[in-house]
Amino acid sequence: MTLVPPLLQGVSGYPDSVIGFVLGARGIGTMVAFFLMIFASRFDPRAMIALGFLLQAFAGWQLTELDMNPSAAGVFWPMALQGFGVGVLWVPITMVTFATLKPDAVAEGSAIYHMVRNVGSSIHISLSITLAVRMSRTSHAELAPAISPYNEALSLPWVTGGWNVHDPAGLAALGREVARQAAMIGYLDSFVFFIATALAVLPLVLLIRWKR
Repeated sequence: MTLVPPLLQGVSGYPDSVIGFVLGARGIGTMVAFFLMIFASRFDPRAMIALGFLLQAFAGWQLTELDMNPSAAGVFWPMALQGFGVGVLWVPITMVTFATLKPDAVAEGSAIYHMVRNVGSSIHISLSITLAVRMSRTSHAELAPAISPYNEALSLPWVTGGWNVHDPAGLAALGREVARQAAMIGYLDSFVFFIATALAVLPLVLLIRWKR
């Protein structure tokens, strides 16, 4: 929700209408999962939580496969799957959270539960954005030295047409492309971080004690 809009707009140049359509896929996936959980809630919640995080990781892996010019469908389906994973794990996590609370403690427990969720979400979003910016700058520093008159690739006819290092306009266009490539690398690294955090939760699921 945080990384995909600037990626589509800043790197790929998509308009806001398309970005909104793609983000809507996440809500559709979540809605479908909530309906299915009416029937799936009878299963062991630990299995459903594990399945939800695995779907999150798989959706993140699909996003790491994006190139510089992703299609709307190429982003739509991973977002839908990610939303579906949220719906799958949300219900069993809530069940496990309140399973051992006494009725008179539900109000306080609900407040703490949502506070922890919001704080954890904020921390993960902050780390993701920090990683994207950090890796984008690092990648830019690694790519920029290749922009040199001594780089033989820049002397090829099909390259010098738009990226002439001896022309100010061509050099500016080349600089924008380097920045775009570096930004994409930063986003991809953040998606890898998303996968890693989703998979890191799986061992903790085994520690959940559950009785109906």
